[in-house]
Amino acid sequence: MGKILMIVAVVLIVGTLGKWGYDCNRYGEIVYYTKTTKITTVKEKDPLFGTTIDKSTSEPGYWLGLLDIEFPFGALPLCCVWSAIGVAGFIMQRKQK
Repeated sequence: MGKILMIVAVVLIVGTLGKWGYDCNRYGEIVYYTKTTKITTVKEKDPLFGTTIDKSTSEPGYWLGLLDIEFPFGALPLCCVWSAIGVAGFIMQRKQK
């Protein structure tokens, strides 16, 4: 049982950090706190005057943050929970021997 808990903990840690890394890549920068929208700037050319206009728009989405300690939790608090599960599995395995 202890070995299974350790394997599950490692898989969950790698999965959580992988999801955070993927979301940082999609967002375009390191995401420290969970984001639900992304501000994007679109440049458009004004047909009447020929000048360039910058318009800000918000793009909805979900990007996992690193440091959130409130729900939805960030990657670091989740990895701490997964590590605690792994330590519990290690202790269980040591006691069985």
